[in-house]
Parts: sequence; structure tokens; C-alpha cells
Amino acid sequence: HIMVMPSSGVSGSAYIQGVELYRMGQKSIIGRYPMHWHMCAQDGAGQYFRDSAVHHSFNRAITIHGTESTLVDNNFCYDHLGHGIFLEDGSERFNVISRNVVLGSMRPLAGEEILQTDNAFNTIQNRSPSSFWITNPNNTFTDNIAAGTQGTGFWFAFPKKPLNSSATHPRFSSMEPYKEPLGAFDRNVAHSCASGLDINDQLDS
Repeated sequence: HIMVMPSSGVSGSAYIQGVELYRMGQKSIIGRYPMHWHMCAQDGAGQYFRDSAVHHSFNRAITIHGTESTLVDNNFCYDHLGHGIFLEDGSERFNVISRNVVLGSMRPLAGEEILQTDNAFNTIQNRSPSSFWITNPNNTFTDNIAAGTQGTGFWFAFPKKPLNSSATHPRFSSMEPYKEPLGAFDRNVAHSCASGLDINDQLDS
């Protein structure tokens, strides 16, 4: 897996284009995703993951965690366990997620999930997992396609306060994700999903 994270107060950086990530991610292990920005905060500005393929993944596809202002563009994510493109804590904002195809988001087996929402829900209201798991509205989602997921194409679930590592981070601790303005959500398509769009859920902080 690729994990971009701060060390000794200095953030890592990623400018990744035209790669194939195959059979990556570690099943059932938090933080071990094929592509993962981890707590880079505002230092995510200008970083990108684009024109790439992520497939046959054991744990998600692309994760943005506690990081702002990245670009995730023109990627093909196919056949992965759990949520596909995943905004983790609700602190993630100002990211641009555009022109991605997320196909075949599958439920992990019982006991192999990271979150309940990866596999626990299968009702009209909520279906696990999602191709796009969106925990902060203040991001730009344009021209994306969610297809063939066992669960939900685009799932909006906003916590009142940031979760996990972001809850105590000085940049994020006072944030109220569910009150953030909507960035943009335009020209996105959900096709052959059990549910296309789930909106207005709220996560427990």
C-alpha cells in the first residue's frame, strides 16, 4: 500500500500518475489501503493521484484521511472490499474528486470489516458498502461513475464532530462537518447499484 503521512512535523507528499495498484490493501487492517493520505491536513494542497487503476484490492481503493485539497482524478477502481473512494473522519475538505469510475464495491465477510458500514446494512434506507463514502460536504465531486456496487453508489454521512485521529487534531477539532457548505456535486452517475444515493445520514462522533 501507499501511505502518505507526516513525520517529525513534516508532511509526506504524493504526486502519482499513471500507475496500477493490483492486489493491494490488507484485509481487516485499519489504515492499510492501496492509496492513503493520512493526516496531512492542509499540506495535501497540490498533491494528486490520477490517471491510474486500483483493482482487486483487499481493503478499499483510495482513502483521504484528515487531509485537504488533494486531487483524485480520472482513476478506475475495480473489485475492492469495503468502501471505494473513502473520506475517513469528516475532516476532509477542499478535495477535488473527479472523473473516476468505481466499479464492484463488495461487502467484506462478517468479521473482516473495518466499519459497520462496510457490510452491516442492507435495507432500503442504508446499503453497505459504498463506492463513494462522503463524510464532509465541502468537497468537489464531478463526473464520477459508481457502478455495480453491492451497496450504495454515493453515500453522504456527516458527523457532528470529526472522528478518530481528527477529533484531537488542532486544525480539525473545532470543526462541525455536518454544517460545512456543499462544495460541488455535479454530473455524477450511479449505475447498477443496489442504491444510487444515500443522503442525510449522520455518524456518531
